[in-house]
Amino acid sequence: MSRPREFDTDVALDAAKNAFWDRGYEATSLADVEATTGLSRSSLYQAFGSKRGLFDAALDRYRVQNLDPVLAGLEQPGAGLPELRAYLATLAAAFRDDPVLAARGCLVVNTMTELGSHDARARAAALAYHERITAALANGLRGAASDRLARAQAGARARTLTASVIGALVLAHLDPGAAADLCDQLAADLGAAR
Repeated sequence: MSRPREFDTDVALDAAKNAFWDRGYEATSLADVEATTGLSRSSLYQAFGSKRGLFDAALDRYRVQNLDPVLAGLEQPGAGLPELRAYLATLAAAFRDDPVLAARGCLVVNTMTELGSHDARARAAALAYHERITAALANGLRGAASDRLARAQAGARARTLTASVIGALVLAHLDPGAAADLCDQLAADLGAAR
């Protein structure tokens, strides 16, 4: 019979998430994770199976804490221009309000660039994220569309807008202010292109 866990899984996941977010998956050693979480290697393996299991759980926690709330408005039926602008304003504010945090980028985008070309699970997670953002933006663009043609073009516009948003998340590593300015410009362009 296994012993019950003697640690708070959410606290451990938050600590691990921050370690991976700071350094990336490959540069974060198990010793780093042990130091960050305060847990022994055996406790980590018992709870998560492996470093990769812990990383996958931390990435899912990041999604729940950081992505779900930001995309929720755009994913609702009836989303439109106000939700599109709110999403871009949220990103711009995050880049401006905490440039140190903004310079960490997005954990999913970081994972996409670090592991996506050679790791099937990371690639699948990145593609799911890309598809989710694109679908949410397309939903908002369809709601904001003033005519049938604009509604029909929502998917194509959403793919372009998604690429710009991911570009802003990458740019935030180098220049959070410029990333915020890009989000502001994208929001302004939305109103002009309806």
